[in-house]
Amino acid sequence: MPDLSAAQVVLGCVLTALTLAGIIAKRWGPKYRRAKAKAVAGWAQLFGTEEIRHKVTGKVLVEASPGVGVQVNDLKDAVTKLVDLHAQTEALQAAHHGHDRRITKVENDVEALQNNLVERIVGRAESAAAWRAMEAASNSTPDHVDEERTQ
Repeated sequence: MPDLSAAQVVLGCVLTALTLAGIIAKRWGPKYRRAKAKAVAGWAQLFGTEEIRHKVTGKVLVEASPGVGVQVNDLKDAVTKLVDLHAQTEALQAAHHGHDRRITKVENDVEALQNNLVERIVGRAESAAAWRAMEAASNSTPDHVDEERTQ
C-alpha cells in the first residue's frame, strides 16, 4: 500500500464519515424529523404557543394556544361553575315541588268547594220542592174531610 500523507488520511476519514452520515441520514432522517415534529408538538401542548402574525399585513395567521396549566385552570373554573349551577338547580327543583304540592292542595280545595256549591244548589232545589209540597199539603183539605163531605 502506498504511503499516504497525513492530509490524505484525514481527508479519507472525513469522506468516510460524511458517507456514513449520509447513509444514516437517508435511513434515519425521516424518523428523526417525525420525532422532532412530535417533540415540538408536545412542547407546544404543554407550554402553549404564541400567535403568529403576517409581517406585512399584521393579520393573525395562527391563534395563540394556552398551555396545559391554563387549560386545567379553565376546566377547574368551569367545573366549579357547574357545581354551583347544579346546587341552584336542585334548590329550584325543591321550590318547584313545594309549589306543585301547594297548587295541588289548592286545586283539591277548589274542587271540594265546587262540589259543596253543587250540593247546596241541589239542596236548595230539593228544599224548595219540599216547601212547595208542604205548602200544597197545608192548602189542601185532608182526605178524611173530603170523605165526610161526599157522604
